[in-house]
Amino acid sequence: MKKRLLTTTIGICLCLIVNAQNDIDAIRYSFKEVGGNARTQSMGGAIGALGSDISVMGINPAGLALSRKSEFTMSLGFHNLKTNAEYINGLNTEQKFNFNIPNVGFKLTTINMSKGKPVKDGWSSFTFGMNVNRTNNFNVNSYYEGNNKDNSITDFFTQHNANSGTHPFDYDRETEPLRYLTFNSFLVDYDETNGKFSPSILSTNRDVTQIGTISKKGNTNEYNMAFGANHSNKIYLGLGFNLQSVSHGLEKSFTELNNGPDSILDMSALEYTQNIKTTGVGAGLNLGIIVRPVDFLRFGISYQSPRVLHLKDRYDYGIKSEFDLNAIDPYTNVPKEKYSDEEKDFEYTYKVITPSRVTGSIALQYKKIGMLTADIEMVDYTTTRMEKKESNDPGFALENRALKDNYRQAMNYRIGGELNSGMYRFRVGYSYQASPYKDNAIPFNEKLARKSLSFGIGLADKDYNLDIGYTMSKWADYSSPYSLNDQETYFVTNNRKAGLLQLTLGLNL
Repeated sequence: MKKRLLTTTIGICLCLIVNAQNDIDAIRYSFKEVGGNARTQSMGGAIGALGSDISVMGINPAGLALSRKSEFTMSLGFHNLKTNAEYINGLNTEQKFNFNIPNVGFKLTTINMSKGKPVKDGWSSFTFGMNVNRTNNFNVNSYYEGNNKDNSITDFFTQHNANSGTHPFDYDRETEPLRYLTFNSFLVDYDETNGKFSPSILSTNRDVTQIGTISKKGNTNEYNMAFGANHSNKIYLGLGFNLQSVSHGLEKSFTELNNGPDSILDMSALEYTQNIKTTGVGAGLNLGIIVRPVDFLRFGISYQSPRVLHLKDRYDYGIKSEFDLNAIDPYTNVPKEKYSDEEKDFEYTYKVITPSRVTGSIALQYKKIGMLTADIEMVDYTTTRMEKKESNDPGFALENRALKDNYRQAMNYRIGGELNSGMYRFRVGYSYQASPYKDNAIPFNEKLARKSLSFGIGLADKDYNLDIGYTMSKWADYSSPYSLNDQETYFVTNNRKAGLLQLTLGLNL
């Protein structure tokens, strides 16, 4: 199915091929998947007012205060992601399997005693906990292919070079690597007499086969440390400190084959590669309170502060070009020959300030038979910001304007339930994570929302608990190989389906 976007829309919502840092990166590291152990995943992540579970530190640390025992837990995760990529008239499927340890942690609970009995009025108990929780899994592969009869990536290279203001003979490998590579590879021609650039495909009628691969690796992890206090088994307070680590690797390859007339001696094929590795760390605070007015009802509210992420990008570019036999530069008459070159080890450091999160929660518990829980989370993506770290950097004025104008305050929903039968626990959950874009900023905005259905089973004993959960998620995202100033270009629709099988073992200490 053919799908195209106007250039203005692409500039808003898609990563441009030459930008290593943009608003898309800021949103990527501001987004947070439903994390936690198998029990949390099975209940859709709706544990803000549930309490006791170690995973609650990432949502509402007050939940620790409901704990009555010390515990150590560790999880294993098996993640499989299937991508159906649509591009022009082509549909291709790729899969990526990943094994990881999504959650590990412990909590230590102290019960206040008076005359050999637990204190019921006043400060009843205190709990300290630490855990590592995976909040994003970036591992994904995508392959797309299509026949484009409207434009070529050489048209993009030409526009990009024309916007430089630098004479092409003076391109610097360090400051303008892509312009340097595309000009010296004969993919962009220059008419010095008239001061004009032109693409290496000489025919005005485009007919090219375009093939692309995208491979992503990495994750974001939270390292939580939290303290919870229980007052009279009615009011529960929590304070947490967390670190967020970022590891994101992106490898992109774009190949173009010229299907034009054999009578025109020009470019026959090219390959453009781009690799970016992003690492960084940031810190923030979590605050929360849970109130239990009656035994079967709990209300919770929590605040997760913005995080200042200090990031470093390491990236490189590569260009390969091939030409028809006897092809020449139309302006210099220099023969065009096969070319291959790359620029490596560029580095850039910058900061991203992620938005805060406010979560309201409710839990209904009927004796020891079961419970229903729900969370509503508000995230204002317009408050996301990018900042330069060096005084001589141009800054991120355009990116911050895009973050303010094209994103929104999003509401995420999570619901879950648990039914107890003796030692066994049966769970089900659903989560909805809204698209960060405004409705009028991007077509098909609702498809970007992530919807997840989960279920699981658990076994609880006085010394241990064993939980198994499975989560099915569905969403879409979009990418563009390139964009042009004066015409529409095609984009890739990546329809994602993910399955996460998780096992958690908990030991009572």
